[in-house]
Amino acid sequence: LKVGRHIRPDKHFKVIIAREEGEARFLQGYKKQYDTLKTTSHSGPLALIDGQVTEQELQLAARIVARYCKGRLEDSVTLDYQNKAGEIKSLSVSPMPADEMPKNWIL
Repeated sequence: LKVGRHIRPDKHFKVIIAREEGEARFLQGYKKQYDTLKTTSHSGPLALIDGQVTEQELQLAARIVARYCKGRLEDSVTLDYQNKAGEIKSLSVSPMPADEMPKNWIL
């Protein structure tokens, strides 16, 4: 819990989002152990997904990560989702507004 923002939208997964460049470099070392999300349309953080997610939960995680990028006020943000096997999929989501994120998700 010392590195990154830890957000737990559900009991079986959490999203760990780098807060600054040093944390992003640190989290980069765990890309083979966790699925990752990285914004591509705007500068933004690297995030790890700890746990198994459905397609709907992946969209939710992407919206959360988009909330912390430079495009948080845009209609759409593009992210790359990479699984542990190295397969990459592009996602386009609307960033989650701050008032939609329940406070109890943030650890």
